[in-house]
Amino acid sequence: MQDALNKLATENEELKSRSQEMLYENQRLAGIIISSTRSSASPDKLHGAMKPSGDKIGLGYGSNDSSKAETRCTPQLDRTKFKQ
Repeated sequence: MQDALNKLATENEELKSRSQEMLYENQRLAGIIISSTRSSASPDKLHGAMKPSGDKIGLGYGSNDSSKAETRCTPQLDRTKFKQ
């Protein structure tokens, strides 16, 4: 009977130790998840601030002709400057 009791006491101590290890591992993983969530917020904000792929505004294109590029090689001169 004493042997069985000693065996159960030893098993109980082992289970307590494993439980404590699992608790520490759980806390460590929770910290990793929290830091991952925080770091992924920045790329999400950056992605939201980016222009759509077809947006050419600010690259020398007009806002209403963002889908077509100017193909002339020579600029059109303002004819009103040359009238006398």
